Amino acid sequence: MQPRSRSHGSPLRGGDSFELSSPTSRIAASSPDGEGNLSFLREISASPIARHHNNSGMHTILSDPPEDSPIRLNSFTARARHDLSLLTDGQSSFTNLTNRLASPVRMPRGLLQEVSYRADYSCEDRLRIIRHDAAQQHLNKAATFFAEKLTAISDDTNDVYFLAQAYYQSQEYERALDLLNKKKTLNKSVQCRYLAGLCAIGLENWHDALDYLGPDNPFADKNAHLLMYDDSRRGNRVVTDITKLDGASDGLIKLESMMCYARGNAYLQLKDIDKAKSCFKEALRVDVKCYDALDALIQYNMLEEKIEWEFIMTLPYDEHCGSDSDLFRSLYMLQLKRYSHTADIQLAQKKAEEDHCLKKSLDVMHSTARTLLAECKYEECLDICQEIRKQDALYTKSIPTYITCLYELKMKDELYTLAQELVDRLNGKAVTWHAVGMYYLYIKKYAEARRYFSQATSIDQYFEDSWLGYGHTFAAEKDHDPAISAYITCSKLIPGSHLPYMYIGVQYMEQNMLDAGYEYLKRSAGKCNSDPFLLNEIAVYHYQTKQYPLALENLRNALKLAKDRQSPRSNLWEKLWANFGHVYRRMRKYDRALKCFRLALDKNPQNSDVHGAIGLIYHIQGRLGKALIEYNKALRDPKSDNTIRELIEKALQSNPSAPIMNIEEPDNIFSLRNGTDILENYVNEELAALESETANIADRLEEQPSSHSALSNNDLEGESILQYDEGDLSPKEDPRPKLSSKDWL
Repeated sequence: MQPRSRSHGSPLRGGDSFELSSPTSRIAASSPDGEGNLSFLREISASPIARHHNNSGMHTILSDPPEDSPIRLNSFTARARHDLSLLTDGQSSFTNLTNRLASPVRMPRGLLQEVSYRADYSCEDRLRIIRHDAAQQHLNKAATFFAEKLTAISDDTNDVYFLAQAYYQSQEYERALDLLNKKKTLNKSVQCRYLAGLCAIGLENWHDALDYLGPDNPFADKNAHLLMYDDSRRGNRVVTDITKLDGASDGLIKLESMMCYARGNAYLQLKDIDKAKSCFKEALRVDVKCYDALDALIQYNMLEEKIEWEFIMTLPYDEHCGSDSDLFRSLYMLQLKRYSHTADIQLAQKKAEEDHCLKKSLDVMHSTARTLLAECKYEECLDICQEIRKQDALYTKSIPTYITCLYELKMKDELYTLAQELVDRLNGKAVTWHAVGMYYLYIKKYAEARRYFSQATSIDQYFEDSWLGYGHTFAAEKDHDPAISAYITCSKLIPGSHLPYMYIGVQYMEQNMLDAGYEYLKRSAGKCNSDPFLLNEIAVYHYQTKQYPLALENLRNALKLAKDRQSPRSNLWEKLWANFGHVYRRMRKYDRALKCFRLALDKNPQNSDVHGAIGLIYHIQGRLGKALIEYNKALRDPKSDNTIRELIEKALQSNPSAPIMNIEEPDNIFSLRNGTDILENYVNEELAALESETANIADRLEEQPSSHSALSNNDLEGESILQYDEGDLSPKEDPRPKLSSKDWL
């Protein structure tokens, strides 16, 4: 695959679809001794992972390589501190010093300068110290300069590796690859192959990266005595003695895990989602501390909710993290989806904040914001996002959450300001153009919104939020086929999300293709069966197919989930109570229907659909005055169609002499007094009936005639109005139904 070219004038400056950070300084041992035999290769090409931690007599190449190894793990452990203390006494060899200088915890510069000019060190030794220090201080040109001189002098694998690493950190990927190949290091050092794979990824040569890293984990076979890894395209062979792989881990991230992660990224760019997911999962099983692999699984939403929970909770934290296992487990749990296991996630949140003193951590704060957003607590979530921005305005993880809060709270000016700021500061990030698209979506300029959502997905093809937004722009214009196409693409790229299937089902049902819609709703439920928004959509399907007991059951299940997980301000409540009312209306339980409609009006007094349904119930009961009042309230919505007007004409024709506007006895259920008590009591009533009444309802309704309506003409005097009992009065979404927080999680 050829690397993509970008013009320098492109607005997507620096917007590579994938970019790895600089490679770790942990390096595999290699001890060329001039003997080109097989035992020499076994010495220098070992897997960097400890496989049997109880076998303390064996050492991995990353935990305790030979003293004379030219490429050695850099670890500021107790052993390293002991070597440095010996160094100050003049007893430690220079090998120990150079092997520790690239430690994540740097040696104090005073000690470094003192050591640099000791008389018993050679010129090459002092140059290596300067090279290490330049790399630590981000002086890439100086590091490259001195590394090149050392390569010219010694030409050993260690110096070649550090020169290639300097090229990599300067983004000279071709130059680094050329050096590693010319010096024939790829069949001598696993670390050099890893660096070569990173360079190929930097060049967007994904197939070449897999050639360097291997299509599968070459160190996965723990039982073979001798592992041979062939690079057939280059004629290279790396032979690894498995007995050299065993030993105790020193607490650092294992190279095998890092290679699995890099391999997964190559597969991801080739759109081989299954293999990428497998590689990321293997990286975590090899070493839990490889957070990049977890971040990829979560960011690209690769795992369904149940599988994700089981996988993360069964990782070997105790084995890999020791006394820090509880910290890692809590932090990783905070990354998971919020549809279920909410109590466990809240406990993990409390542990992270209190036991581990991470209350001010950006990731922990973002976890709080995600929980609030899942509960539709937009104001509280907005406060957390603003606090995060005060600490780090460019913390991109929280920006989509922040955008959603601004959208839901109708803060148009703030949304515009945020989008403009991101364009100025993060021009090459997908989230920037997602923010711009959301602004245009808010002001209903759908063509412009599509343009920017498309630009976001071109930068990051796995950005779920923008794919959903792209589909929503078509759905808002009732252009169903392109909307379905966008959602299908999203479902293929983000296999762990249930939302694309849910929206596909909604689009099919809007076209009255109920069976096709229901199939996609079932697929969505197969990925996540604890989303109350999805259960509400399934209830709408059963309503439209006149399966009212099943509709009632799904609504009650949705209510059970929403009771503890949704804020009272969530727009789900209006939909739920309105749909409860419609189901009870069709089941001829008018009093219960009116109670539900009253609760829906508490959430939105301007809901014309509910007013029309209430008017219809009054009309059926012969209370024409009240019916006309509700019909007229429904007409206040400019989107109301001729159905309401025809119902008004029917009411007037039924009894033209009746006092239309006389409502001397108001309905107590529509009084705003004690609204909270009414809501709580009725929620409890519905939940209590969830298990006991549903089966009985089904049995009773089987005895009723199967007709379009449960009502008969005897319920009304004169001409029947049953022909108007559908249309816009059936359960439907509000004017912005698919733009809730669920769309952007």
